[in-house]
Amino acid sequence: MISKRAFIIGSGASIREGQWEIDPKSLPLWTALENELTIGINWVYKYFNATVNLYGDHEFYTTEKNDVRKMLLAFGMQDPYFSRSLKIPNWDRIYHLENNIYLLKNRIERIVDGVETLYHGVDAWEYGFYSRYLSGILGLNLAIALGCTEIYLLGFDCNATEGRTHFYQDIFKPEHQSESGRKICGVGYRKDGNYQTNVYNQNYNEKYLPFKKELERIKIINVSKKSGITIFPKMGYDEFYDHASHWIQEKSQSKLRDEILNKYKEHYNA
Repeated sequence: MISKRAFIIGSGASIREGQWEIDPKSLPLWTALENELTIGINWVYKYFNATVNLYGDHEFYTTEKNDVRKMLLAFGMQDPYFSRSLKIPNWDRIYHLENNIYLLKNRIERIVDGVETLYHGVDAWEYGFYSRYLSGILGLNLAIALGCTEIYLLGFDCNATEGRTHFYQDIFKPEHQSESGRKICGVGYRKDGNYQTNVYNQNYNEKYLPFKKELERIKIINVSKKSGITIFPKMGYDEFYDHASHWIQEKSQSKLRDEILNKYKEHYNA
């Protein structure tokens, strides 16, 4: 097993724990996670050096590629963009994009126990990952595919906290634009530069519902007491830090990255 525990770091405002007066790079959470297997979603890399950096949308790659190329390990998703814009033939057979950037296979539909499904759990390496349209969900599927049996979701709020949706929103407002000309900052950002919350009117529990069956065999904890995602048991930060004080990770970050990449190469010709 690469690691029993995994921590998926999203962008939700709950990561701040109300500490809006300090620089997000100085949050105590990062110290608790520095030796653990962590999956950082999208712009998390600006504040914390995760074991794996993950993005689902090719537009993140186009706007941040100079930084993505410097990452020690980054996973994106296969996308016809690479054929359309980069003129890469057979884009759906490309797994090693460049440097330390690797691509995960898109999900396909298959019949399991007589039911059509797009979620494939530990078999995502073969049948594709669920789902590139929400990077947090993609991160959860990746942790499960890596064999982790204790997964903590951080910043998975799907709502606003005191009008804030992102833990970095008071300090970082990206000026980049995607190829389509619209500014991007994950969920909750719009053209006029302000963060919005109406996107959270969607029922995100429906999107996470395929993971409910995983709770029969693995622990998935949402460290956000007021999160709009109710599929998973919740935990507050006081309890989280109490658990963290007893955790021991015997592998270095470089060792974890090597094992993750080896796992990847078992399935993909990269």
